Amino acid sequence: MLANPEVLQSAVAFISDGIESGKPDIVISRTLGLDEIVAATRFMESNSHVGKIVVKI
Repeated sequence: MLANPEVLQSAVAFISDGIESGKPDIVISRTLGLDEIVAATRFMESNSHVGKIVVKI
């Protein structure tokens, strides 16, 4: 994608339009503390989550 400027420009426009319109709903799968970074990494690697994994610092 990065090697093709047309595709990159299209992707940036798509993301920008979504952010400006307020369309994207961010789904948070799990929130963990920094002391749980190993568990967060394992959870991410398991591919069993739907949404983002947030690590609080």
